[in-house]
Amino acid sequence: MPDLKTEWSNIKAKIKEDFDLSIVAYNNFIKPLDIKRVSDENVFIVIPFNKDDSIDIDYYNKRFLNMIQIAIAENTGHEYEVIFINNNNESSSPELNLNNNKEDFPVQNTGENLSKGLSYANLKEEYTFDDFVVGKNNDFAYSAAVAVAENPGFLYNPLFLYGGPGVGKTHLMQAIGHYILMKNPSMRVLYVTSEQFTNELIKAIGRGTQDTDNFKKKYRNLDVLLIDDIQFIQGKESTQEEIFHTLNELHASNRAIVITSDKPPKDLKTLEERLRSRFEMGLMADIGFPNYETRAAILTQNFKKNGMPVKDDIIDYIASNITSNIRELTGATNKLNLISKNRELTLEIVKENIKEYINENNSRKITMDDIINEVCDYYSVTRDDINSSKRSQDITHPRQVATYLCRILTDNSQELIGQAVGKRDHSTVINSFNKISKEITNNPRTAAEIEEIKSRLSSK
Repeated sequence: MPDLKTEWSNIKAKIKEDFDLSIVAYNNFIKPLDIKRVSDENVFIVIPFNKDDSIDIDYYNKRFLNMIQIAIAENTGHEYEVIFINNNNESSSPELNLNNNKEDFPVQNTGENLSKGLSYANLKEEYTFDDFVVGKNNDFAYSAAVAVAENPGFLYNPLFLYGGPGVGKTHLMQAIGHYILMKNPSMRVLYVTSEQFTNELIKAIGRGTQDTDNFKKKYRNLDVLLIDDIQFIQGKESTQEEIFHTLNELHASNRAIVITSDKPPKDLKTLEERLRSRFEMGLMADIGFPNYETRAAILTQNFKKNGMPVKDDIIDYIASNITSNIRELTGATNKLNLISKNRELTLEIVKENIKEYINENNSRKITMDDIINEVCDYYSVTRDDINSSKRSQDITHPRQVATYLCRILTDNSQELIGQAVGKRDHSTVINSFNKISKEITNNPRTAAEIEEIKSRLSSK
């Protein structure tokens, strides 16, 4: 039987490969793991954080326990009980190391002090890591968010989360705030939308110097600042100025900053360059639109949370037909939950009652003109650009996206599609289709772009 300690590096690499972990998740949570002691039945694994500044052991048990036990068993041929311990815990006895005390690391925010913190933080109770469904569309962003929550102000500062509407940016951002308050209720955490920040600044300026100074003190004395929908400060010079100086002061004193946007910084065209540079200094993480498996998992979680029976045909129908964002999945679930109070849900009842959530493209025929116009609007190019012979990336990529979408959303022939995108021949259409298909698989950003454009088309 292979020696467990000798094989440990290979086992960790196998975990990353077999369970398709992102680089961030692997480097932060798996690679640093060390084996403390091995007995006939147990292996004691040291998590890479001190007890007073750590990911709690309960989190490791939930997220990584099965992965590690399976990888160990497959590599060694022996099933061990995995027990996580903190790296400042010198004892190796299970009684002392199985530190799953919920009072030390509470899963939910309870208690008078924490409630006060939540009230000030402006967080929704349901937006926690426990309630966030992780899929291929958000695994990197999720891992980065957990890492920031564990090391606020020192790791990935600022964290810039971006993606289309309803993909979970706000949920993930607020989960960071929740987790930080779980560990330290005295931390000064505040969630605010950019619109709220702007309105508050305008009122403070209108009331005079004293209120403006108080406004600055409020934001610059925070330990954690969470700003949602930063794209809305474009063109607002006073707001951009104040946010820039606030972020500078927080960053200089190692206090955490998390920002969300519908686009990456470079695509916020009317934002000051110095702000874009500040946003890009930390880590940018894209959250794509959820794929079928993630949508099904979200629906299953929502059904169970509401005490609704989980039926495969119903979950499959909703996940297959509501594809634009998570908010619509939640809205459909809430409506069905009310209906289920009075009668048993059947597939026919579901179909009849969630029609308004089903994408319009199931009933409305989308034309190639619709697609090309939407692509032009999304990438800020013109129809002449699409039809031209320009080969720069900022033109060829939208042209290829338009070609791809014409292939999958219309019944037109390759010849007609080629004519619509600048009189290209059918081989160019095929090449463009294959290129974007490959990018969707390998590049989360391209996948998110495609889903966003499809969502816009379906909402017209």
